[in-house]
Amino acid sequence: MARSIDGRSEDLIYLENRQGRLVPVHPILFAQSLEALPEVREDQVVQEPGRLLVRLALRSESVAERVEEKVRARFKEGLGGQEIECPRLDYEFVDRFERDRSANAKFKFVVSNLRRAQPASVDAEPSNRIVRCG
Repeated sequence: MARSIDGRSEDLIYLENRQGRLVPVHPILFAQSLEALPEVREDQVVQEPGRLLVRLALRSESVAERVEEKVRARFKEGLGGQEIECPRLDYEFVDRFERDRSANAKFKFVVSNLRRAQPASVDAEPSNRIVRCG
């Protein structure tokens, strides 16, 4: 079952393509890649300078190293269609994700910790295609 990502509640991830341009990648592309892994109970992708931090809460009998390999393969498969250069992937394994208790707070499956102002080289339209890590 695909999880719903409501409009602007999620951040866009900007990754560099092989031509050196920043390309926006919609959060659903990462959500679908991780959702397909039965070992993953909950997930979050955090963009930081030079890397994506993949935060995972695994089901009890899952082996972290095997899940890392599967995530890497899924992201490579997904990101290739746009000729995107995938940044370094780092992993953090947690028991569960803390939720903000305020009334309007939603858990963000994708978070960008990059500055909001993007350079002029950003392509305007987010892609509907999944991208391959190189």
